[in-house]
Amino acid sequence: MLQKVEVTIKKDGKVVVETSGFTGQECYDVTQDINLGKVVKDLKKDEAYERIPRVRRVNVGR
Repeated sequence: MLQKVEVTIKKDGKVVVETSGFTGQECYDVTQDINLGKVVKDLKKDEAYERIPRVRRVNVGR
């Protein structure tokens, strides 16, 4: 899935930052450096609660 960060500045000066294509903590990590003022509302999509699958490598001897 395509990862996207969309920043919208409304006529009243409010700024909306919306992410898509990220899972779990990724959306917060990618937007952490965007400092556009005080956060008034933080709405989470379902993807924010998904866990990132971890890959586990196992070495098998011969």
